[in-house]
Amino acid sequence: MAGKAQEIKGKIEQSLGKLTKNAKLQTKGEIDQAAGQAKQAATRTHRETNKAVNQAARAAKQNLK
Repeated sequence: MAGKAQEIKGKIEQSLGKLTKNAKLQTKGEIDQAAGQAKQAATRTHRETNKAVNQAARAAKQNLK
């Protein structure tokens, strides 16, 4: 959720930067959006990795029985 919040914050900053012609704020918003998207991707990767590890562990336990 933190990644999505950062992405939304970035979109707001970018929009405000465009509206006020503040290039620094616009750029900060773009950076925040990218960071938020990266956090979301990392979270998805972590979740999928844990899922795969747990499935492999269950399969290994079944093979030991």
